[in-house]
Amino acid sequence: MFKKTLISVAVASSLGLTGCFDSGDSGSNANPDYKITDTTIDQSLVRPIFDPSPISKTFDVPTHFDLLLLLGATTGENHDFTAPASGPEPVSSGLNALSGFSTTSAFNVRFDGELNPDTVIEGQTVSLIALDTASPLEGTSAPLALPPVNPEDITGIAPGADQPNYRLDVVDVDGGRNNAIRVTPLEPLQEQRKYLVLVSDGVEGANGKNIDQSVQGRALSENPDGLPLDSITDLVAGLNDLGRQILDGSGLDVALAYTFTTNADAEVLRTMLAPSISGTKLGQQVGFTAQLKAVRDVYNPPGTADGDKLNFSELSEKLGELGAKAALVASGDLDISTLPAKEQQVIARLGELNGITTPAAIETAIGEEVADGTIHLPQPRPSYFFDPKRADELTTILALSAGNQIKAAAAQVRVSEGAIALPYFQSLPGETGAGITDGSWQGNEELEEGLNERLDSGGGVFQFLRDGNGTLNINGNFPFAEQQATVTTPVVVFHPAPLSSGERPTACADPSKPNGVTIFQHGITVDRSVSMLPAILLAQSSCQAIVAIDQPLHGLAGAAQGLVPGSRRYHRRH
Repeated sequence: MFKKTLISVAVASSLGLTGCFDSGDSGSNANPDYKITDTTIDQSLVRPIFDPSPISKTFDVPTHFDLLLLLGATTGENHDFTAPASGPEPVSSGLNALSGFSTTSAFNVRFDGELNPDTVIEGQTVSLIALDTASPLEGTSAPLALPPVNPEDITGIAPGADQPNYRLDVVDVDGGRNNAIRVTPLEPLQEQRKYLVLVSDGVEGANGKNIDQSVQGRALSENPDGLPLDSITDLVAGLNDLGRQILDGSGLDVALAYTFTTNADAEVLRTMLAPSISGTKLGQQVGFTAQLKAVRDVYNPPGTADGDKLNFSELSEKLGELGAKAALVASGDLDISTLPAKEQQVIARLGELNGITTPAAIETAIGEEVADGTIHLPQPRPSYFFDPKRADELTTILALSAGNQIKAAAAQVRVSEGAIALPYFQSLPGETGAGITDGSWQGNEELEEGLNERLDSGGGVFQFLRDGNGTLNINGNFPFAEQQATVTTPVVVFHPAPLSSGERPTACADPSKPNGVTIFQHGITVDRSVSMLPAILLAQSSCQAIVAIDQPLHGLAGAAQGLVPGSRRYHRRH
């Protein structure tokens, strides 16, 4: 179905072409226009808005098309499979960091005219289909090192149990009428799963005519001008072929077929809780990127002009080529002296890495980083608490009437206030707080530096994949965040009181040993004091200990509630 490469990057020769075009007038290579003069094109047909040529003036694809994650492979030597977007707006900055697309949000498929809503039928004329994929590094020692983003990695349709539950609506967008199909997941889509959006020509326009492929999409797949866009052509044509296989026997044809891959960014939080779940992938990423760096250091040495550098896709393909030659050299079936000097250099370095980046050596290095605290582990944190006080002595509770239920419950509850030292991963606030609003979690470069030193005292063994601007993103592909500071955070705990004369019996068999712990999280614009009333009732009636802290930029303005104000204090880690 698709052409296959080492890492299955379908856009290996697309964006890199733009630097070779001249800047002549219309009709020259600088901004090529498809000269479509075919009078047989029926202008009355409604078509999807789909122009997937990256060098087109009217480039326009769905905002969650896998192509956006693949384009980074040709924009430079770094690529972490996030979109090559830039700019302060949320969409650009989000695409430039996310490892895939949303598992919950609805999305629109836009058209250039009005549709007949009665012909948009779920599972018949329009479908959202879950697909199975293989690793782009299948058959190597590092199958987890790269995500299965490329449509070339599709192996088939996922089992019925994995198929999504969704709803279709025809909606108005961009000032039009009934000119978009909205696909709404009714349950979260699976993480790190590839989905096919398939729109057939069974959908009709408002004029009763069946829709057709976009003019630009059809022109690109047929490549009438002979432009060197083979990889994009293969991508579009391959997805159309997949769609036709699915529609086979229905009498329908493909009007639009594209894939998107969902993110797995919840993996970051899971890894914070249990780093071992991402440990195997981390080890394989170290091994793969060490080999990739061996190629990059030789073919893109410092000082190489950007236009002369191999891009990520080319570097990966070169690695596959030289890896095969290295195996032949090792078996005695190839004389290394017959190879070009650069190939000899890379093969020699790959031989060295075989001794440096063994699975055992990488596992040991990762274990030592865990021991040093570079990788976050859940563990008891330093804390300090004042002596507990009665909850019915808090200012807010004292103001309640004598027969109030909460006041009665408060007599059996104690309040402990203090502070706890917590690891902090967000950008530091700074004097204005801008670090919180403008910053974000970052990939763990300290871990990268530490592993390099442990594997080879000279360092420089490997480098994790970056995006186009050199940032090590934190997402499902690389879920290890770097700790920026330790923050001392005020904390309040409401807990059952020991039995004493004059108090009603509590819900606890032993109030000194609560039945459990509830963490209370306040909302925006308030603070930990809002936990007071529900916490008192929960502690008294369910024998729970209730813990509440303040979010960043939140805190008590005073002691009117009877709690100690306190505030966060940040201590830089580095």
